[in-house]
Amino acid sequence: ESAAILQHEAGAFRHDPGAKIGVVALDQRDHVSIVVSFTEKSLPFYRDRMGLQVTGTQEFSGPEQERLSNIQGTHLKTTHLRGAEGTGVDLVEYVAPVGGSATSYTAQSNDLVFSETIFKSTVADANELKSAGVPFISAGLVTLSSDTKHSTYAFVIRDPDGHAVFVQEK
Repeated sequence: ESAAILQHEAGAFRHDPGAKIGVVALDQRDHVSIVVSFTEKSLPFYRDRMGLQVTGTQEFSGPEQERLSNIQGTHLKTTHLRGAEGTGVDLVEYVAPVGGSATSYTAQSNDLVFSETIFKSTVADANELKSAGVPFISAGLVTLSSDTKHSTYAFVIRDPDGHAVFVQEK
């Protein structure tokens, strides 16, 4: 059964139960947006710990942004980050209005509110992150493959706002 979507026509929405959304390839995303409380608090984590590079910043406000977020007075500050390859990450700070719901540090992997962003890394040092006080969701470094010639390791940590970050050895 196709997904029902709302289509905008001349300031009004109409329900079209037969409308379909054509998904291109999810693994070829341009970027992932992560809402953060303060860019200055999250940037050291993503830039210094995760190794991403800042490629630019932008601010968004006005009627179009208000309609996209469906929040009056929306003013966003976006910091664009990229690794050596793959999908970019946008840290999105709501300059206005402030006070959105915080991520729950108690959310577990089986909670509906739980989501994680997956990063592939050539250098995944779980011990260094633990020593630096980065909160872990996983029980440390986990072996994903038991093939001794091609073992792969991963761990899941939290960013400064509590978002889950899955780090897998590339």
